[in-house]
Amino acid sequence: MVDHFSTDENMKKWITFQPVLTKIQNDEGQGKSIFRNDPNHPNYEIEKSKNQKYIANAIAFGQANSETEVWHFLVSETGIKTAVHHFVVIPWYNDIARYTSYTIYMAYEKSDFFLGYSLNDYINKINSSPRGEKGYKLSRTAKEMSEMLYELLYEDDSWELYFGQGGGNKANKIKYWKYRTIPIMTTIFNAEKYPSC
Repeated sequence: MVDHFSTDENMKKWITFQPVLTKIQNDEGQGKSIFRNDPNHPNYEIEKSKNQKYIANAIAFGQANSETEVWHFLVSETGIKTAVHHFVVIPWYNDIARYTSYTIYMAYEKSDFFLGYSLNDYINKINSSPRGEKGYKLSRTAKEMSEMLYELLYEDDSWELYFGQGGGNKANKIKYWKYRTIPIMTTIFNAEKYPSC
């Protein structure tokens, strides 16, 4: 697995979950964005209700129960120093609950400003990774995913709550890429081929 999802280099060529997709994914020239402020009028904050359809599209997963995808989200904010953070979302059909569930994976790169944490830290909620309900969960509902994106755009403490770093940041823009649909059994087979990733 890739430990750091926050490097600037990865904004152009982002390595994501080789055990699932088996190759490097290139995000250039693709992706869709959700904005907090109107791009044509930067001082005008878009109402939450007007972003509802864009957030719904961002988490829409209408594939077969035996299929999954890998989504890459890039969250950015502009303050005294521009900050970015990447995370991965894997949608899957929850046979027990009988609805689409979402699993989020992330890490935070260590820098002069942040302690950072690894993917393993995030999953185990240790060191400087986020804790509680905003931290790692094996399964999130569509409602929880929507709330996360809303809060990242509109709530002052969301960056700290969901990412465990960054203080009072909130996002100006959330950009995302959805990679090809693949059978779940293929992901299991691929993971067995890359046991050390």
